[in-house]
Amino acid sequence: MKKEKEKQKVIELMDGYVCLVDRLSWTLAKRTGVNKDGSPRYKYCGYFSGLSGVLKQLGREIIVERLPDGSPAISEALRTISESNNRLIKFIEDNFPDYEIKKKGD
Repeated sequence: MKKEKEKQKVIELMDGYVCLVDRLSWTLAKRTGVNKDGSPRYKYCGYFSGLSGVLKQLGREIIVERLPDGSPAISEALRTISESNNRLIKFIEDNFPDYEIKKKGD
């Protein structure tokens, strides 16, 4: 008897990022296009044991994407990091209304 391949589950995140879920891992990926067969093509960003790891890495990825090329001034880099973190916090709060995001030390 041939074992049927399990269909991968996809959780839409933000900015083209998705979480691919199967029995073994939670994978953060970014859609980069479509394959010849019509299936989505992904850039894989990491494999995690749960959603919290995916969301932490998503935060890192959107910061790196938004930092300007070259050598930004520290003030510009910190502003970019702060704005990216605030977008991620809003995304989490909008999608998980029962959870509250706290900064360390609060």
